[in-house]
Amino acid sequence: MSFWMAWKMIWENKRRSLFSLCGVLMGITSIIVIFSLAEGGKELIKNDLSSLAENRIMIGGENLSVRDGKLLEDIPFVKYAFFPEARLDTGELILTGYSKKSLLAMGYPSNLKDREILLEEKTSKKLYGDADPSGEKIELGERKERYIIRDVYREKNPLESANDRETGITSLTSLERMAGLKRFSRVVVSFYEGEDGEKLAPVVISRLKKVHGGRGNYIVMENSGKYKKIEKIKKTLNIFLAAIGLVALIMGGLGISNLMAAMVRERTPHIGILRAMGAGKNFIMTTFLIEAAFISITGGIIGIIAGITGAKVIGKIIEIPPIFMGKHIFMTFVISALLGIAFGILPAKKAADMDTVEALRSS
Repeated sequence: MSFWMAWKMIWENKRRSLFSLCGVLMGITSIIVIFSLAEGGKELIKNDLSSLAENRIMIGGENLSVRDGKLLEDIPFVKYAFFPEARLDTGELILTGYSKKSLLAMGYPSNLKDREILLEEKTSKKLYGDADPSGEKIELGERKERYIIRDVYREKNPLESANDRETGITSLTSLERMAGLKRFSRVVVSFYEGEDGEKLAPVVISRLKKVHGGRGNYIVMENSGKYKKIEKIKKTLNIFLAAIGLVALIMGGLGISNLMAAMVRERTPHIGILRAMGAGKNFIMTTFLIEAAFISITGGIIGIIAGITGAKVIGKIIEIPPIFMGKHIFMTFVISALLGIAFGILPAKKAADMDTVEALRSS
């Protein structure tokens, strides 16, 4: 009986019920959009910050070679090592050489064979349009040596991606053979997360000196201080975005609660009529709570669908791919349902406890 009465009250007051439902829908939609775009934006910023500074040090020295890089990568706490000078302008594009470990760390194919290269995404579009260049042969250098394009990659470093020149990647050994690069003056050593680069720097330098028989002067040109600053910025950013999401959630919840409370208060005259017809307090309470729950849950479901759709559309426009987290969606739905019920209890109880004559007078 309560379900039928609640449905009848909703149906006979379609405009008011629709207005309340739209309020719930808009609140939930805004929360989903803000949370998903905030997560997507946070991920993009984290990736850009991580590419600008990692837990690494730069060591300068004499007669550094590819062999030194391999020896450094054999150290347990070293993630990878690369040489900033391992670059070659072939005329057609700028090739950078990386070791297997550094390629793996960047998420690129690490098993590049001799004369195999990776083309940067923008470079591929310039040279081959929308076609997949994998397997195509390209001539590079003054001697027009033939190289095979293994795959296409997307540059993750925002500084490198701003470069207008055509770029590519090859293995360090291939670049060494192609350019005749034998000696370098700098090597960048990246450590695993959680390691302290500044404390481990003397160990790395000691290893280099040992390999070179105690000869050579090796110094730390750049420490991991930048990495620590970036990590601090990332933590602050996480707190800031979490605060934005929390404020959005609170504002949406207040909007929902106000609408539901107003809806119940406006139905006070109906209470008098129902009481005069012999309806009990529990019946009135249950009827209004069912109505409030139906509107809040229906609005929550539609709001979630609208929020996901809206976030995808807005994400394409502002170029921020939204990230939808199950816990956010579930939490939003539960809150929409609980708020409708919670903020409907007190007004409904107050109306149910009213004297029949007083309730009828308010009509």
